[in-house]
Amino acid sequence: MSIYEIKENLEDHNYSPSEIVEILSNIDKEDIEEYAKENFVCPKCYGDLKLITYYEPRSEHFGMPVSEEMSELVCEECGWIDSN
Repeated sequence: MSIYEIKENLEDHNYSPSEIVEILSNIDKEDIEEYAKENFVCPKCYGDLKLITYYEPRSEHFGMPVSEEMSELVCEECGWIDSN
């Protein structure tokens, strides 16, 4: 959906031009990316994201090896990886 289609939908719901500008100005790229990640959608190519989980070795605790469970979102279509 393009910005023009969004604008037309808002106009169809009787929003004034000033209200439309305000709504569109409040859309933040980070908010959109966060929404995409929460719904397992790649923010780069809009493909499906896969949650990859692995264990990373850490130091030791009372002589026993310790590992931390790590996870990241990965898009198998374009290679995007969540950097957080």
